[in-house]
Amino acid sequence: MMLLALACVLAGGIGCGRPKPAARAEEITFRVDSTRLGERFEDAARSLTLSAPAHWAPLPAEAIEEGMRRLRAAAGPDSTREPRLLALYREDHEGASLAVSGFDRAFSGAALDSLGREHLTRLKARTPDGRVDQGRYSYRGFDVLQFRVVDLRAVHFKLLVNRPRTALLQLDYVVPRGVYERELESIESSIGSLRPLS
Repeated sequence: MMLLALACVLAGGIGCGRPKPAARAEEITFRVDSTRLGERFEDAARSLTLSAPAHWAPLPAEAIEEGMRRLRAAAGPDSTREPRLLALYREDHEGASLAVSGFDRAFSGAALDSLGREHLTRLKARTPDGRVDQGRYSYRGFDVLQFRVVDLRAVHFKLLVNRPRTALLQLDYVVPRGVYERELESIESSIGSLRPLS
């Protein structure tokens, strides 16, 4: 399982707490099991598509708008730096979720590095008793900066998906620890389903 292997690499501390430069990001592959894929998300503005894990249902647009309203209120004056929630998928029984968010602009390699450092600092501050790892890789022409946060309750994968001259995409997979092993292949398949439209 590539995601599990990547998680092990992340645990080894790729980049020593700093994102690797984009030019050195390793190209990786994912094993995709189509039976573990569910609803398809397509974003013409970012020219990409991916599928949520199987049995993770999309939330209605009203719930997404309410989520954005709460995010803006919590972020206060920094709300313009936060991405816009584009889609939200949830596994009903255990509460695993995938949030697909988009920034309103493209990021250069240096800007992505800077954003990565900000995320790393915030994630470590929010998870003092947990573990935060990061890594960087290339996949199908996307430059991906990935964070894995593990605490007593959940495992959170945050991916910043970048492509030249295309607005940045953010993926947040949050899975309760009790179902992490069961959902791991579905998450790997979902990430592996990421494809450019052109």
